[in-house]
Amino acid sequence: MLLAGDVGGTKTLLGVFERGDPRPVAKAVHSYVTASFASFGAILDAFARDMKDPVTVEAVALGVAGPVVAKRAVMTNVGLEIAAADVGERL
Repeated sequence: MLLAGDVGGTKTLLGVFERGDPRPVAKAVHSYVTASFASFGAILDAFARDMKDPVTVEAVALGVAGPVVAKRAVMTNVGLEIAAADVGERL
């Protein structure tokens, strides 16, 4: 499964997708108010709770509202930190 997300200052969209031909197939997609969470990890926790069935994530692709340096981003408008290592550990 692929976890894909768009993490913005206003909202965060997260979804898990399975391989498909010609494109991945959405299995679960949820939207969250970014500023309602103290951390990106808390958003991931909410997403895990909102999914009906647990999944094994093989890859992650995130678009974030801020520069990425050394596999880490601090979001420009809300100050949340997203680090690749933290996401990998959580999943």
